[in-house]
Amino acid sequence: MTNNSNSMVQYEAFSSVVPHKPTFPRPSFRISAEKDLEPGNLKRCFHMLLCYERTSSEDSGWIVAGWTKTSMAMALSDKPMLAGRLRGVEDGGLEIVSNDSGIRLVEARIPITLSEFV
Repeated sequence: MTNNSNSMVQYEAFSSVVPHKPTFPRPSFRISAEKDLEPGNLKRCFHMLLCYERTSSEDSGWIVAGWTKTSMAMALSDKPMLAGRLRGVEDGGLEIVSNDSGIRLVEARIPITLSEFV
């Protein structure tokens, strides 16, 4: 895509997806990282792009987005660590704690075909 691709993006919605049911008890797991690992490396996010077409000409796209949000909420209930956050522990190490913070969902539209996008 060209450098002006951001001007083609039309953002439709921003929302958070949290687990379908609260996590109790809230598990936490210690993670190990090499001593020379740069601190910024653990502050990155995992990005996933889902492409879909409207189910009909009257559909705004919310049908598929709603299914996606519901499915993600159920998956986060089964795997609560995916909705967790990193935190420091007293000895300087790190752990990931399932705090039901959830994940961000951004719905956007671009006026090109999938083959043009890819």
